[in-house]
Amino acid sequence: MPSLEDHHSSDSTKMLVLGESGHGKTGALESLARAGYNLRIADFDNGVDVLKNLLKDDLSALRRVNYITFSDEFYATPNGASLIPKTAKAWPLFVQALSKWEDLGSVESWSSNDILVVDSLNFAGKAALRFIQQLNSRLAVPPSWDDYREAQRLVENLCAKLYAPSIKCNVVSLTHIREIGKREDHIDDKGRVKTIEDPSSIKGFPETGTGRALSPTIGRYFNAVLMVDLVGSGESLRRIVRTKPHLNIGLKNSAPKQVKSQYPIEIGYAEYFAAVRGLAKEPSKPASKLAIE
Repeated sequence: MPSLEDHHSSDSTKMLVLGESGHGKTGALESLARAGYNLRIADFDNGVDVLKNLLKDDLSALRRVNYITFSDEFYATPNGASLIPKTAKAWPLFVQALSKWEDLGSVESWSSNDILVVDSLNFAGKAALRFIQQLNSRLAVPPSWDDYREAQRLVENLCAKLYAPSIKCNVVSLTHIREIGKREDHIDDKGRVKTIEDPSSIKGFPETGTGRALSPTIGRYFNAVLMVDLVGSGESLRRIVRTKPHLNIGLKNSAPKQVKSQYPIEIGYAEYFAAVRGLAKEPSKPASKLAIE
């Protein structure tokens, strides 16, 4: 019978990072590359250029970052009023890549020194939603309730797969924040039923790109939910990585006695990885000051 000493969480981290656009979620991956981890980025946001710029002074770290961009094509309607998806190939190509990531093999074969990065979960969810719409022959029209439900199932199954003990590598999934409150039905003065969200119940949850239903529960598939945040103002403005609940956003970490409540964003991810492993693992050199995501 295995003991807790042998639990897989001591070797790998499954981390979800929340943050507004432009706060530095992607750029903060720099510290992990400098710390010696191999990053394999599922790039749904087409935003890995920031890492190239941040790591250009460290060729060995730059070479440890591998990425595949997953995107769908759009075309303009005849009247030019809107853009419609032409294809919905990004999601199935991503799923296939988990089994064969170019010449790096299956994600099941990766080690605790490797990190699968999903950047970002909300854009991956949107790709899953388009894929479901295509299967249902509704790619050119707004998604239905059934489309959302099936897309949520795909995203939840993905997170369940990556959280399983059989996946020995680390997982870092980046996403935005969605504020959700309790909904109640009210009857107005004309007898009409309206659904109103209670402002006092609003909390921040991970955005999945598939509607609101999955956001409050998706965090259960990660042993850490952190947040990139801005503190201060003007010239004193700085970016940090939070590891404990803040305001209306529920954060968590797997080693509360070892992990600090916040880290500088320049070294935050690597410091967190080192703390939960009980290691003094530092970036190979001070990471550059992050200016953009």
